[in-house]
Amino acid sequence: MRAPFATAADLARGEGAIDGAAAAWIRDGLRAWLATGGAVPLHRCLELPGSIRAGRLARRDALIAEAAAELSASLGPYQRAGALAAVIAESGHHRAAMRRGRAGQWARGLVIGLLFEAEQFAELPTTTKQLRNILRRTETETESGFGDSLARSEIQT
Repeated sequence: MRAPFATAADLARGEGAIDGAAAAWIRDGLRAWLATGGAVPLHRCLELPGSIRAGRLARRDALIAEAAAELSASLGPYQRAGALAAVIAESGHHRAAMRRGRAGQWARGLVIGLLFEAEQFAELPTTTKQLRNILRRTETETESGFGDSLARSEIQT
């Protein structure tokens, strides 16, 4: 299943359908919320951000992870973060042109487009370490199927 935030965003925009994976996500979140008697907030059970800032950062991070996935699959995680940092550094003037409405065609158009969209939610990180931490966090959340480890531990007890 996709990251919970991306699934929720698609459903909220009316772009996504409630398929089996989305229905399971909603069902599991509600089941976890009911299991705690409401002690764990519903947004945490559904793995959604709890504030506007957290939502903006989650959306930015999801777009950064999507941009990183578009880079060479032969790169390791740290090399992918380094390559993405280089693209961010090199594409500043392209993203500025996009902000001014003068979009053009570039070799890495999809990656730059994703970074441009991510930049609309929060400032882009510029170091390899910052990007690697974001990629590691989004990979872990996708693999585990549950992004809020604190809420998970509260539900399991």
